[in-house]
Parts: sequence; structure tokens; C-alpha cells
Amino acid sequence: DHGTVAHNVGSMRTMANPVPPAKGHHSSTNAAPNSSIVTAMRAALLDATLTDDQRNRSAAEWDEAATFMAQVAEQRIATVPAIQLETVSGTAGARHMRLGIANDDMPFLVDSVAGAIEAAGLQIDYVIHPILALRRDETGQLIATGASAGAGAARESLIYIEMERADAKARHKLLEDIQSVLADVRAAVADWAPMQAAMRADAERLGDGEGADLLHWLLDRNFTQLGHEHI
Repeated sequence: DHGTVAHNVGSMRTMANPVPPAKGHHSSTNAAPNSSIVTAMRAALLDATLTDDQRNRSAAEWDEAATFMAQVAEQRIATVPAIQLETVSGTAGARHMRLGIANDDMPFLVDSVAGAIEAAGLQIDYVIHPILALRRDETGQLIATGASAGAGAARESLIYIEMERADAKARHKLLEDIQSVLADVRAAVADWAPMQAAMRADAERLGDGEGADLLHWLLDRNFTQLGHEHI
């Protein structure tokens, strides 16, 4: 899932005015985000969405989604994901939820978050995953995005997901699960290079033979290594 991608899963629901949200890591204040950041966020969301899917939403709906994601990304401490989950009203008074995440860019994020949502028994309707250069000050406040962020700005994964509605207890549990899987992803990514080096050392110790050949084949990106045990 590493890259800019949009998924339309099932029927997309229409966003409207938000009702009181259930939030995870609070990523913003009540103040409206900077208009230039909202504009950059809107462009990033559209760029990560297929043209046909872009037409399924009104300009106001794209503005609302961009404002939501700007609020999510507005304040974030390095290495700590910003997560926000809220219930919104849709067509004919129907309600659904939207989830926003801002995190350091790394592999496995979308699949892992989607897995947590599906494990909670919730249907995912829509996923957008832009990756955007963001510049923050020393407190983690977002101050510039995209080209205006300048050289050396960190690339962050921005994940926007719409899903079916859940009650307050289920929302709280889902936020805990998402926080847990994001921590697991960070640990796995951090350990990736040392695990690969350990497997490569094992292959060298084995010398020639089927065992070493198998390890070299595995090292050639033929599987995702999640652990390594010293025996």
C-alpha cells in the first residue's frame, strides 16, 4: 500500500455537516486550519483519487474532507501518529464515520489500518492515501505543505477513510486497535533492516546448499519478514 492510491470500496456515502465527534489523538484545536494548508490538502486528496471518483463528490464535500484532514495533520509530535475519528451525517439523515490519520510515511500503513477496521466488523466505503511533504516547527505545528514546505521537509502519510457507523464503545475500541497496529507497523519497519541483516548472516553461515538458497530467495523480496529468532 506504499504510495499514493485511492480505493473506492462498495458504495460511497456523501459527507455533510459533522455531529459531535469521537476523537483519538487530538490533532487540532477548534480554530479553523490555515486556508493555504486546506487548499494543499484538497489538492493532495484529489490527486490521489481517480477522476471518476472525483466527480462523485461536490466541491463543498471535497472542501469539508480537506478541512478535516488539515485539522488531523495540524499538530503532531514526531513518531506519534495523529488520529481523529468522527461521525458525520449523510444522505437522508444517514450517518457514517470518517477516520483521518497523519503519520510518518512507511510501508504497510493502509493495509494494517484497514485490517483493524475490518476486524471490528465495520465496512470500509472509501480510502484515500496521499503522501505529502509537510514542514513542522519545533512543537509539531504544521506550517507548510507540498512545494512550499521546501527541501528537506518530511514526507507524511495521510489516510482518509469513510466507513459504516459504530457506537461510542466500538469507536473507542477501534481507536485503541488502530493505535496498536500503527505501533506494530513502526516497530516492524524499524526492525526490517536488522532482521534482513540477521537472515543474510544466517545464509552466509550455512554456506552452500538448499538452506542457504532458501534464505537468499526469501531475502530477494519474496516475502514480508515480520520477525527473526536467535536459537
